[in-house]
Amino acid sequence: MCIPVEVPPDHFAMAFYYDEANGTLEGIPSVVRDADSVTLVTRHFSKLLVSIVRNTVLDDLVKKGIDSGFRPGGDDWQFVNRGSYIASAGHCAGQSLTALWYYCERPDGADPFLWDLYDNNGAKPATPGFWEDDSLGYRLASRVQVELGDSWMSFANQFMGGLAGANDEATFRAFAYAMLLTGEPQLVYIYATAGGGHAMIIYRVDAKGLHIADPNYPGNMERRIAYASGKFAPYNSGANADEIAAGHGKAYDLIGYVAKTATVDWNRIAHYWKGLKSGTVGYDRFPDYAVVVVADDGSETPLVDGFESKQENILIRVTGSIPIGTKAFRDGVRLQPDADGRYPLEDGNNVIGISIWGDVNNNPQSRSYKYIDFQYFNIWYGPKETTGCKGWALESVTPDWAPNEKRWGDQYETDYVFSATDGAFNSSGRMWIGTETAQGAGSLEAWVLFSHQGTWTPLPSCIPLGETTTITLNLDSPVVGIDGTPAHDRGWAASYSHLWVNINDGEGLYLDDSDKLESASTTSQGSTESLVIEFNLTELAYGKPEEGAVMEVAVWFGALTGDGCYRYKYVYHG
Repeated sequence: MCIPVEVPPDHFAMAFYYDEANGTLEGIPSVVRDADSVTLVTRHFSKLLVSIVRNTVLDDLVKKGIDSGFRPGGDDWQFVNRGSYIASAGHCAGQSLTALWYYCERPDGADPFLWDLYDNNGAKPATPGFWEDDSLGYRLASRVQVELGDSWMSFANQFMGGLAGANDEATFRAFAYAMLLTGEPQLVYIYATAGGGHAMIIYRVDAKGLHIADPNYPGNMERRIAYASGKFAPYNSGANADEIAAGHGKAYDLIGYVAKTATVDWNRIAHYWKGLKSGTVGYDRFPDYAVVVVADDGSETPLVDGFESKQENILIRVTGSIPIGTKAFRDGVRLQPDADGRYPLEDGNNVIGISIWGDVNNNPQSRSYKYIDFQYFNIWYGPKETTGCKGWALESVTPDWAPNEKRWGDQYETDYVFSATDGAFNSSGRMWIGTETAQGAGSLEAWVLFSHQGTWTPLPSCIPLGETTTITLNLDSPVVGIDGTPAHDRGWAASYSHLWVNINDGEGLYLDDSDKLESASTTSQGSTESLVIEFNLTELAYGKPEEGAVMEVAVWFGALTGDGCYRYKYVYHG
């Protein structure tokens, strides 16, 4: 897009988006600047303006320092970019963009710093220095990185890769002027002439150059791209921290200015942030898995929080459709299995963390394991005092779910997935909605791609007499994708998912039903829903439960590809 503008000598011109509702500006990358025009790179069009500043004025401000207020160790993520199963080369852009989005949008209010806020997914106790249990933030960074690879990066790389290094002086001024007028940190893409790219955040511009928050070096305030005499010095980093540690770092010599929304869909980050808050982020892309305990006879039992082990040495296995590797931790210290692969338990409660990794090569001759997820489980070993729970004790957790049969068969329904664990379910697939009638040169081949994820908060192992229990249900249904040949632009009926809770007396007499939580997605709109359920088992037992009385709390869930429930059996001990 070329904008005619008269630029006086020794002046710098830059275009900005103008948000009339909020009165805010955002810089726009430029392909060419000359005395008569500014040519822009943008993925969308909105109100904009061109601002011109005298070079000497901007240079004087740079000498004093132009600062956004963003700081590594306060506003970036606490974990290092090592990549993941779905972003095996690294998720630098996803990690940088989500930190930038958080700083600009303040989804948790004005005060919280992002650093360590979601350490251990926000649970206590905090585990600073141990990154693997920061699974929600880590999966968010990878999921946004994948979104970039699917759509945004094809646009950004097409343009920004050619622009980086074209005019270092103009690029340096773009960072300085954009930060001056917006007060916000800026995104930078850097490239190596020999190949490869990297994304980071610029948070300050001064006479030393561009100060950087690099996802390969989180919390490090010493990183910067040096600038002198109109030229950037090469910046040393890598695709991810593991590549750097292995001696495969790179000197990135091409530096490019990138705006927030000119090359990326800012609102999609907000969508994935909702997935972080509901605990479902990445369910549509990371591979499914199941964590089980293997008994001496080879039988498998789902490992759930509050599991009671009869064995001092427990065999935990994670199964899935891909080769999976695991690590186990207790109190942040890695546990070493015995010769049979069993982990030792201590008497009483053991908080065991399971780190789950998948082989991206799927090749036994060349394994390459990358991060998938992390889960904590409370596992009890040894005798329990009967007075341990005065009230309703959780005796068992029973999964009762199954995939649905395809209505139309494999020809029209493919990649159907339905899985569930204690606290979550996932449903996804592809459905053909085309027509076999010839239209012009050929027939229409169109498919919709749908997915739903749901979570519910863990049920307590003990509910004291008379206490009200609260469960939060969450559903996330992203916008339905569509593949068409030729392009299909018709609407499609909504795809639904649901969650609800009911309670019975253990013999089939239903005592309470909650409101049903539903979410729906179409080709134009998704939805993220939450519902808080409260119940009181003592009141449902008419206030005077007998010793050994049973209550079953069932969490029901379902979508197009499957349905079922998890049954939580409570027994009263007075």
